Amino acid sequence: MKNLGTIIKKGDLSAKERALIYISSQIEKDKTGNEVLTARDIEAIKDPKAFTSNEYINTYNNYVKSWTSVFMLNIELQHSYAMLVLLYNHLRDLCLFTAKDIADTYLIDSCISQLDHKEYYTMAILKGLGKENKTLNELKMKNGIKDVELVGSASESLSKALSEFRLVYSAILANREILYKVSQKLGIDVAYKANQFYEFVRKKADRYDSAIDFMLIDFSRAKAGDLDNSPKDKVFKNREGIYLDLDRVSMDEELFNLNIPIFEDLFGKRFWES
Repeated sequence: MKNLGTIIKKGDLSAKERALIYISSQIEKDKTGNEVLTARDIEAIKDPKAFTSNEYINTYNNYVKSWTSVFMLNIELQHSYAMLVLLYNHLRDLCLFTAKDIADTYLIDSCISQLDHKEYYTMAILKGLGKENKTLNELKMKNGIKDVELVGSASESLSKALSEFRLVYSAILANREILYKVSQKLGIDVAYKANQFYEFVRKKADRYDSAIDFMLIDFSRAKAGDLDNSPKDKVFKNREGIYLDLDRVSMDEELFNLNIPIFEDLFGKRFWES
C-alpha cells in the first residue's frame, strides 16, 4: 500500500481500523502471493505510541487474533475439501458398478463417451446387458476388460459413501457460516476460501447427479421410439439411495457450536447480532 506508513501516522485510526489494515494486507497476500505491506508499514501499524490504552490494545489484539483463527479454520476447510474429493471419486466408481441393466447395445458408445472412467462403466454395463455380441466383444478387446460380477453389498457401500460425503459437506457449511458471521463483524470478506471450496464441491456434486440421471434413463423406451427419456430409478427405491442431493443437506450444528466460541471469545456472545 503506497505511503501507508504516512497515512497511519497522520490518521487518527481506531484500534479496529489499524487491525483491519493488517488483516486486509494478509488477505491480499493470501489471494495473490504479493506482499502488500513493507517493513516500514508494519512498524507504523505497531507503533507503541498509537496504543494509548489497555482497551485500545485489547481491541487491536482481538481483531488480529480473529484473522489467525480464520486462517486455522481455512486449514480445516481445506482438509474437508480434500476428503470430499476422495469421497467423490469413490462414489463415482461405486455408482458405476451398481448401475446395471440400464443400457442397451446400440447406445454403449454414447454412454461411455459421456463419462470420465470409461473402463468402469463398460465393466458395469457388460454384466447388466447379459448377452454377448460383436459390439460388446470389440469394446472388451479395445479396453482390455473382462466381465465382472456385481457385488451384492454394492448398494450398502454406496449408501455409506453418500452418508460420509454429506457429513463432510455439512461440516463445510458450518465453517462457511461461521466465516460469514466473522466477515459481517469485520466488514471484510474472510469467507472467500470457504466459498471457493463450496463452489468446487457443488460442481462435483452436480456432475455426479447428472451422471446418475444419464445412467438411469430408460433406454429401452428410447429404443421403442419413446422420446421421453426421463430419468428412471431402476436400481434404488428413492433418491436418497443414489443421489447426493446436497440442497437437502444442512450445516453441522454441532460443529458450528464447537467452533463459533473461538470468535465469541474475541468479539462477545452472538457478536453477529450486534
